Amino acid sequence: SIHLPTCSSGGQQNDDTCSVTPWPQEATVSWKHNEKPVYPESADYVLSKTQAGVLESKASASMMGNWSCVMHKRRKQGKATTALTVRGIVNPSSASAKVYAEVGSAVTLPCVFSTGLTPSDPAWERLDTSGSALPLPPSFNLSSLPSIPPWDRSVGVG
Repeated sequence: SIHLPTCSSGGQQNDDTCSVTPWPQEATVSWKHNEKPVYPESADYVLSKTQAGVLESKASASMMGNWSCVMHKRRKQGKATTALTVRGIVNPSSASAKVYAEVGSAVTLPCVFSTGLTPSDPAWERLDTSGSALPLPPSFNLSSLPSIPPWDRSVGVG
């Protein structure tokens, strides 16, 4: 017989867990995202070495959707599916994003969170090339842009 797996998803370091109790000997697990196979040991996903059935990855917006774990034992299989929602900063999309502006012109620095995710106390910092804090320029103006919706914390710099 094969046990029906259950799926669950977790926090910032996203662990998708295929949980089966008791874990059948010689069982293997494969993963699907929106019904497309996911290949562990790629640049994005790895199978946990310490916990059977756990797919690990850094959470990103592209991971949202339905995740299925399929457990195989000989010719039998069990499948479970769960929906995954990822929330966080969606713009800029990476820590190395660049914003360009013409000398003397105003610029908007983006800081947009997932729809519905309203940060309680967002803060801006200005750092030099070594990572040390610098004072914010006088033209830095949080109120220069309408902060509607509340998950948009972009800022204008004159």
